Amino acid sequence: MQMSELPADLSSFPRHRRLVQDAALELARRAVPFEFVSVSGLDLGDYTVGNFTGVTSNFPPAFVEAYEEEKLYLNDPVVLAGSTGALVASDTTVPEKFQTPQRLAYLLRTFRILHRVAFFLQRGRRNYGSVVFAREGGAFMPNEIEYLQLISPTLHEKVTRPVVDRFGAEISGLLEGEVECLRLAGQGLTSEEIAAMSRFTRETVDSYLKTATRKLGARNRAHAIAEAIRHRLID
Repeated sequence: MQMSELPADLSSFPRHRRLVQDAALELARRAVPFEFVSVSGLDLGDYTVGNFTGVTSNFPPAFVEAYEEEKLYLNDPVVLAGSTGALVASDTTVPEKFQTPQRLAYLLRTFRILHRVAFFLQRGRRNYGSVVFAREGGAFMPNEIEYLQLISPTLHEKVTRPVVDRFGAEISGLLEGEVECLRLAGQGLTSEEIAAMSRFTRETVDSYLKTATRKLGARNRAHAIAEAIRHRLID
């Protein structure tokens, strides 16, 4: 997946971006026919499924606009299934208690989005994103769902990686000093050594590492370093 040039700061970053076709996506389509795909959420910070944040898709723009502006995701049965713990949900398998709103049903029919299957991605017990495939003809078969579930994490990673690389620290709410202290701690330095190599006091270093650990949802300093490396906030 290719993305257009990213904006200079996250505040100007669009909530929805257009998914551009590429060879990997075309190979997936040959294995399992689908017309539309949507990748939502980021594996970082408070970007979670269900709030229509950080979406990249090739769904019809008019459908996406209505879906977002009318906040249809708040009552979309497929989204609700994921928010209550399902890892896979389709229009035909969601619990009966989740009824499709008339407006959403109308839009799905109008744009020929007749069959959807969604895969919800988790780290620990937290949903960080989803991948949704849709097509007009025929419900997705079990073997097709198995294949799409297998490739969904890789697809999500590929689509969202440019955003995380560019805006990871800002999304996490990390300060420049917190990132610098994490980077030096990642080199094996103690708080005293970090203070000696930086402009910070020992107390400030400890404070920065503590708040960075909390913001990254980490258990301790070592875990925070590992999370910062995984998110490419530090080398």
